Amino acid sequence: MKIVKRINTNAAIAITGNKKEIVILGKGVGFPKVPYELTDISVIERTFYDIDPIYINVLANLSNDIVIVCTKIYELAKLKLECELNANFPIILADHIQFAIERIRKNFDVKNPLEYELCQFYPKEIKVAKEAIKILKEELKENFPESEVASITLHIINAEKESNNIQNTMKEIKILTDIIKIVEKDLGIKFNKENFYCSRFITHARFLIQRLEKNTQTNETSNGLLPQMRREYPGVFICCMNIQRYLKKEHQWKCNDEEIMFLMLHLNRLKTKNKA
Repeated sequence: MKIVKRINTNAAIAITGNKKEIVILGKGVGFPKVPYELTDISVIERTFYDIDPIYINVLANLSNDIVIVCTKIYELAKLKLECELNANFPIILADHIQFAIERIRKNFDVKNPLEYELCQFYPKEIKVAKEAIKILKEELKENFPESEVASITLHIINAEKESNNIQNTMKEIKILTDIIKIVEKDLGIKFNKENFYCSRFITHARFLIQRLEKNTQTNETSNGLLPQMRREYPGVFICCMNIQRYLKKEHQWKCNDEEIMFLMLHLNRLKTKNKA
């Protein structure tokens, strides 16, 4: 394996046999003068593919021990969530964790204001983040506060999303929170994250927000069902219209008839199954 660029003493960029550029971690791999041929590949502790160049400089200033632990969390999250995550996640998380350790040693704990909403909307990711805290405590021997669960959850969510942007995730959480307030008020429903139908509605609402943001609303035909549903479920329709007005006023989004129909279906099931 040819080492072509030094990142730091224990990290380097290498070229594989099929000419693919990768990032490797290992004791002393960045020490010799580059380029050079690495003959003892047993020194490689971790290999990273498809790392964005902007994160190479970030990696140069990170502790290898932290990066390696964050790679374990990356692998755990992929397994538990059964999805692919952004390849840059271990480095992004390691940068966060390294800074968090500095705060811990200064007894400076920062609470995440979205902790309740994250528990409500992303229970699977919260569960992984709690496991991640246990790994971090065991591996790095630092007393990570429980407030870090919310921060790690945000990073996991962003690694799941194409945008990989925490601001977009926070915007989505705010919209979900506002929609749920409308539903609770209009339909007399109290949301419970453990309830299957609440979870189903939240999932539908999340994907609706993403479609509206990307301007890719569903085009399935409603076969003229919306007027009939409006007559049969007037309370649910009013709730949908209030959600529609909110989305239009705050985000300049307008749901088409198909989206309104599907939203009504989810709301009606929610109302039927979750009487307050």
